[in-house]
Amino acid sequence: MTLLFLIFTSFAVLVLLTSARNEDAIVTRLPGLNLPALSFKHFSGHFELLSSEKIFYRYAKIQHEPADAPIVLWLNSGPGCSSLGGFFTDNGPFVVQCDLSIQLNRYAWNRKVNMLCLEALAGVGFSGESYAGMYIPYLVDLLVEQPLQGVNLKGFAIGNPFTDNLIDGNAYVGYYYSHALMSLEAYEKIKVHCGESIGCLYDGLTCPIKCGELPQRAQAEDDEEALNPYFICGDKFLLDYTQARALRKQTTSVMQMSSTHRGDIGPSADSLNRAYLNQPEVKEAIHAPRLGV
Repeated sequence: MTLLFLIFTSFAVLVLLTSARNEDAIVTRLPGLNLPALSFKHFSGHFELLSSEKIFYRYAKIQHEPADAPIVLWLNSGPGCSSLGGFFTDNGPFVVQCDLSIQLNRYAWNRKVNMLCLEALAGVGFSGESYAGMYIPYLVDLLVEQPLQGVNLKGFAIGNPFTDNLIDGNAYVGYYYSHALMSLEAYEKIKVHCGESIGCLYDGLTCPIKCGELPQRAQAEDDEEALNPYFICGDKFLLDYTQARALRKQTTSVMQMSSTHRGDIGPSADSLNRAYLNQPEVKEAIHAPRLGV
């Protein structure tokens, strides 16, 4: 999951981006949220760009602090990695439960800041979720070199980005070994035969002949499908994993989704989010645009 958060300090910018003055954008209810009242307002909908394209957004006002608190813009990146996923699994005010009910996230960022979540940017195209490692630095550079009136940029951060194929690939190999996902024998062979080109773990076209398939073989040792890629020491929802392996072995395997796990956000969060957000009543509640809008 690639992300960006930009910290602004202009409330005028927030109003411009979210159309928060539009009462029609207020989310008055969320299916599955059984609370009498919330301590903050949250908005949802889409706004039109100068190019006539539209971008979907979610905005949660700060829970208890003044309205002029900092504004954080959150972006998950690219096709297949919806910003709504981050909103419901990372730092948004709500967490989807196994029964598709909603609970408050005690680690929500809107406890301290105003949170604006934008869907994948128009024009990103099929460039992959990690491509935010490219367009986010350009966006920040543009804001620095050509400041917008009312925008006071305080900082940014990117997680799991694609920035440089060679650098990224080399870093992955070191990470695998240092986290016991690669054997010492495999790591030493890669260092000897691949040298500075161990980036070919993700770029076979530039991989030296003598390096061969060593990185791929080493990567296969860790059985990545059995790991939670965002928390390798955490729980893993194995339903999809075991079914895939069963199909390969021409057998069947059935597991029930467990409602118990360590932490507030479980390993099956992505599956639960998809199920929750695809409910017609949820789409209506968050003012999600119909297909073709």
